[in-house]
Amino acid sequence: QTDSRPMDEAKEPEGDVLYDLYKLVANEDAVAEMAALYRRGGFGYGDIKKALADAAENYWGEVRERRASLAASPDTVRDVLAAGAKKAREKASAVLERAQQACGLKGF
Repeated sequence: QTDSRPMDEAKEPEGDVLYDLYKLVANEDAVAEMAALYRRGGFGYGDIKKALADAAENYWGEVRERRASLAASPDTVRDVLAAGAKKAREKASAVLERAQQACGLKGF
């Protein structure tokens, strides 16, 4: 819950939930600018929420696009997973063989 201080009142950004979330998704320059806006005042929580939403959209945009691309190509995803599984099986088989030899279990 945000506090009810007037918009024109300066606020301390550290410890504010919205500011803490903003720091997770915005770049360093934007975070410094946001901290200055908090301390200057004249910037309401509605403005902060909009800036947070924009920064989050920017931050996750590339991931969303990649996910949409993968969702549109299920055969490609299956092929990549199958290739990865084959590689993992080959490595695991070699490790298992070495472990069996080390334990004297080869041939069981």
